Amino acid sequence: MRLTKIEKLYAASYFPDGNLPALSPDLVRESMKRVAYHEGGHFAARCFTMFELSHVTEISIIGNEENAGYVRSERNFTELGLESYPPPLQRSNGYMLIMKALAGYGAEMILDKSEEWESIFDYYDSTYGDDWYGERQEGTDFFTAERIAKIMAKPFMRDYRILNLANKWTLEILRMPAIWKMVETVADKLIKRGEIRGNACQKLSHRAWDSGFPSVYKLPKWKRRLLPKPGELEKYIERT
Repeated sequence: MRLTKIEKLYAASYFPDGNLPALSPDLVRESMKRVAYHEGGHFAARCFTMFELSHVTEISIIGNEENAGYVRSERNFTELGLESYPPPLQRSNGYMLIMKALAGYGAEMILDKSEEWESIFDYYDSTYGDDWYGERQEGTDFFTAERIAKIMAKPFMRDYRILNLANKWTLEILRMPAIWKMVETVADKLIKRGEIRGNACQKLSHRAWDSGFPSVYKLPKWKRRLLPKPGELEKYIERT
C-alpha cells in the first residue's frame, strides 16, 4: 500500500533537502505511529496536570531533522523562571514539568506493551541506545527533565530521586484509562492529519475540563502529591 499524503510529508520532514531515501511504507507508518503516541503522551500529561494547558497552540508530527514532532506552546514562563520560585511552587511546578517531559517516551513504552523495562529511562536507553548517565542534548525531553530536577534538588532529596519519583508518577497517570484514551485520540488525529492546531487544539484542551476527566485538582491523592499543602505557600511568604 502506497504512502498517503500525510505519510509522505512525515517521511520528507526528516530530509528537508529533498534527498529522501527509499523507505518502506511499513517502516514509515511504524515510526509515524510511535511519534504520534509520543506527542500524545506529552499533551495528555498536560491535560492531567492542567499545567499551562491553555498555552498549547499546536501539536504536530511533521517535524524536521532535529525533532520528529512537537507540542508547541507559548508563554512558557514557569520553566524559564522556576529557579526563582518559592520552594512550595518550585516543587509542585517542577514535578509537573518533569512529568510532561517524560510522558512522551512513557507513552511509547506503554504502546510497546512490554514488561521488559522498569522505567522510562530504561526503555529509552534500550530502544534508542543512549546512555542515561551521559550528556543529554540540550532541548531534548530528558535534558529538560534532568535540568529541572537539579533545580529542585535538596540535600535530602537528590535529583536522581526526583527523577525516579516523577518516572513512577508519569507511568501511573498514563495508565489511567481516560488519560490513555486522550493519548490515543491525539495520536489518531496526528496520524490522519499530521498536525492539530487552532480550534481543533482548543477542543482537545477543553476535554480536560469535563467532569469525568481525571486531573490533579480532582483527585485527593494527586493533590497531596503535586500541589502545595494548604497554607504552605502563605507560611513561606510570612517567614520571608
